[in-house]
Amino acid sequence: MDKPERGGSAWKMASIVSLIGVDFAVCTMAGFYAGSWLGNLLGNRGIGVGIGVLAGMAAGAFGAVAVIRRIMRENDE
Repeated sequence: MDKPERGGSAWKMASIVSLIGVDFAVCTMAGFYAGSWLGNLLGNRGIGVGIGVLAGMAAGAFGAVAVIRRIMRENDE
């Protein structure tokens, strides 16, 4: 029996790259708004926004790593 083609179609790869980009952008924006709210609550909006954006970027990076690991695991099977 023939093994299925590794890597999948170009459309699948394009959708994965788009998913990673959208995930990163949404997490960063959510971090911005959460940090802005928290900064206003604590009285220092700049620090709140900075911390929120960094936390959002970290969450986006972890999400991207999770997607890549899942795709790699599917390709190994």
